[in-house]
Amino acid sequence: MNERVIQFRVGVLVVATAIITAILVMLFGEMQSLVRRQKTVYIEFDSAPGVTVDTPVRKSGILIGRVSDVELLNEGGVLVTARLDATRTVLGNEQCLISTGSLLGDAMLEFVPTGDPSVSTEPINDGDFLKGLVSKDPLDVVRVFANMEEDMVRAL
Repeated sequence: MNERVIQFRVGVLVVATAIITAILVMLFGEMQSLVRRQKTVYIEFDSAPGVTVDTPVRKSGILIGRVSDVELLNEGGVLVTARLDATRTVLGNEQCLISTGSLLGDAMLEFVPTGDPSVSTEPINDGDFLKGLVSKDPLDVVRVFANMEEDMVRAL
């Protein structure tokens, strides 16, 4: 085989490998936002226990985005910036709750229906500000029963 043909084939292989590597890095790496369309929403909470950057945002159990920033507000409260997949629809009558995602207590943001028919059902848009709630800790029930047991012992 001619040496020039071998050099050409090696060059094509190197260029193809570089292109494939760049595509894989963009798809699976930190540059996902260049490939996927996303919208940013701002959610204000009174407190945000366990919420950090990359906390998952879910709707009906499906991952629709991640938290990109958590900021403490001067007037009190927390502003959470979330980047959502633009192909997923979140309606105006859905409310964002901070809840625990597992028994280990990992936090997650979840959009759930409010059940209020007077609220608009229009989809939320890029840059919208929302008001969020923190769900009750399921372990609070255990603490209430433990305190009640002590009160019962004293009462008896």
